[in-house]
Amino acid sequence: MKVTKQDLGQYAKELRDFLQHNQIETPECLDKHLWGRFPVEGKANHFVTVGLRPHAHGRDYTITYMITKPGRIMPEVPIEVRIVPTSNFSAIVTKLESRLDGYNLFYLSGRRNLLYQDKVLENTEIEEIKQELSALCDSYAYLQ
Repeated sequence: MKVTKQDLGQYAKELRDFLQHNQIETPECLDKHLWGRFPVEGKANHFVTVGLRPHAHGRDYTITYMITKPGRIMPEVPIEVRIVPTSNFSAIVTKLESRLDGYNLFYLSGRRNLLYQDKVLENTEIEEIKQELSALCDSYAYLQ
């Protein structure tokens, strides 16, 4: 799947809007949305999901932008937010065709030419996560 910076800005906006619309103010506010799959308005087969993953120091919340494709088993995940309350950090993880300023490259998918990048936030503040998602939206809005 080809993911441009413009696409990423839109996906980041959807994640930010999900947090705002559902009044998510702390990581624990995600508990009532766990295992939910929320359709993105106006985009067929696009969803925001909320889940939990085991982590070395406990568990982490994941807020994922997911794109399903008919006939494919695995969905595409161009951007995900991970929140690890027990270790007091969060990360925004992206899969994109080009480098992002301020993000760390941690994997290159040669098969699909995607760069896996992340930005670690040294806290679990939802407001700071929303600000970082907004920065991704604003940075690439001019491309539209």
